[in-house]
Amino acid sequence: MKLIRVLGLFLGLKVVLSFPESGDPITEEPKLNRPNTETYVATIFENAPCSSWDLILTSQYTPPPSSSWSRVILDFSASENGTQYDRYGAFWLGGVELLRTTTAEPTAEGIVWRVEKDVTAYLDLFLRPSTASLSIPNNVDSTYTGVPLVNITLTFYAADEAFPAVEEVPTVLPLSNNPGNWTALEVSGGSNLTFTTTLPYNDVVGVALELMASPHGCEEFWYTNIDNEDAASKFGLCGGGVYRELQVYVDGRLAGAIYPFPVIYTGGINPFLWRPLTGIMSFDIPAYNFDLSPFVLGDGNAHEITLKVLGGDTEGGVWYLDATLLLYRDASAAPVAGGLVDHSDSGTNLTTNSSASTTGYSWDTHGTHKYSARGNIIKASTSASPVTITAEVSGALDAWNTNAITSQASVQITNGALSSEHSNSLHSVLAATKLRSSSGSAALAVNTRAHYPYKIWSSYKQDATTFDMSAYVNISYQRENTYPAAGDSPTLTVAWRNSLLSNAAYNRTLDHTTVYVESDTAIAGYHASSNGKPCYQRIAQGSDGFVVEDTNTGECHLPQGKYLCGYELCSGPVTVPASLSASSPGQVDLPETLYLELPTQSSGTVRQPIKTAATLPLVRHPLMGRSKLQTSV
Repeated sequence: MKLIRVLGLFLGLKVVLSFPESGDPITEEPKLNRPNTETYVATIFENAPCSSWDLILTSQYTPPPSSSWSRVILDFSASENGTQYDRYGAFWLGGVELLRTTTAEPTAEGIVWRVEKDVTAYLDLFLRPSTASLSIPNNVDSTYTGVPLVNITLTFYAADEAFPAVEEVPTVLPLSNNPGNWTALEVSGGSNLTFTTTLPYNDVVGVALELMASPHGCEEFWYTNIDNEDAASKFGLCGGGVYRELQVYVDGRLAGAIYPFPVIYTGGINPFLWRPLTGIMSFDIPAYNFDLSPFVLGDGNAHEITLKVLGGDTEGGVWYLDATLLLYRDASAAPVAGGLVDHSDSGTNLTTNSSASTTGYSWDTHGTHKYSARGNIIKASTSASPVTITAEVSGALDAWNTNAITSQASVQITNGALSSEHSNSLHSVLAATKLRSSSGSAALAVNTRAHYPYKIWSSYKQDATTFDMSAYVNISYQRENTYPAAGDSPTLTVAWRNSLLSNAAYNRTLDHTTVYVESDTAIAGYHASSNGKPCYQRIAQGSDGFVVEDTNTGECHLPQGKYLCGYELCSGPVTVPASLSASSPGQVDLPETLYLELPTQSSGTVRQPIKTAATLPLVRHPLMGRSKLQTSV
């Protein structure tokens, strides 16, 4: 029996009403700590309407009058009312993508959502004139009326004693350089993106690649996809299995592999899950970091860089990949020579076991991958012999997933976890060249551990008179970065976790005249610790579209110039004495499991209506099948 596609039910309506009233969506990460100094604000877009699919909005950017700043913050805000799907989008400056995002689904009354992002590491980019580009592909007609109005600014903060000026910043070089051209960023059907590049500088000693990546169509819910195409065809669902890696190759050799985080957009699975506490990273999908230093890209030769999604070849699925190079330069090292001296790659070891019964089907998947690379960077020297610096990277990935659907494909239960550990020596490379990594990304950590557990239960049912969708999501983003000792500061380990549990239920008559159930409950928590001591926690709780609790406890004072910046950890000039330990408000650890009551499930009993003239959310879900997922975000 083929799955009944909810899309047909929705599109068959002459009038599609918007979301019920709800508060403005919020994210759970801590607010950025902004210097209390003089500022310079560059307004790039103001109430810019994203009203068509192929529209690329542009403006001319003029750099600030000074080149000395302590911090640079990108502020994005958007307002929207009416009815509209969540849409993907991005913001570029000088061909460099600074923000990958998805929009919120609006209400009739209208909503506003905001993103703040520390972009200090890109200061080099902001000191030269360039063109800014904004693209949020959007279909607008008499049914889908929502048009996001976008504001984007860059705020430059002057330096003072507490916030010293950033000095050594990397040179920023776009690799893709296709702002707004989504087709040029597309990877689908097992394809990849390959670039041949010769760096225009001969003094590059370290290279970090930052990769923006987001899945769409049949890849949007990749972690719930049916394992094989035969089963997918039987149910009309998306295939390809549940295992994905983001991979970067240099000259045909694997330079790095990272698990993507399962980002759930605001229309995903059940839209009521994400109002007002939006999904983790749904408004700001941060770049994935790769250290390419062992491959010595600054040797003056042409190098081939390939971007790939392992497993991302699902029919009807697509990933958009956009890469930027951060070049760490040392004038005394020119000309740089050297190259790769050792490399190993186990390849991905992937196993899947399937089972079937009269009640349903299930798949158990386990994947692992290990790799390492070592290279010698030879820098020029005024002495008799050149100086050789060794750069090394390694990675170990381990993931598991259990995926089950009922025989009629009306209920799906997915459990899994993505765990990885990566190490690199970019920090020591910069130290050996006497470059203080005063501003950089998480790629500067010596060791990074990540753990992304998730549990998703969802149901889409229809009988002769009613339609019901219910869902439960428990997902967590957990990271731990370790940095080497610096000066008087010992080795630093910072751990942070963003967890979200949400329940939602929606039940209405097929003729849309009566809603019987319309409820959502969510709790989210952000926790951070320094060297094992808790230093910050935020707990937020939402119910039926509005925030009912939002508390903050503690403040993290991290040595070595490190500070929390959203979903990442940023680096800047040292601002606190190394002897100052992280403040601790006591035990503020967030429980690994947050218990909430599951929503009421659909049954044959008669329910009392809660309202008439039902509203209609716009939904995407794995159980809706290929045809639905290929038509929207």
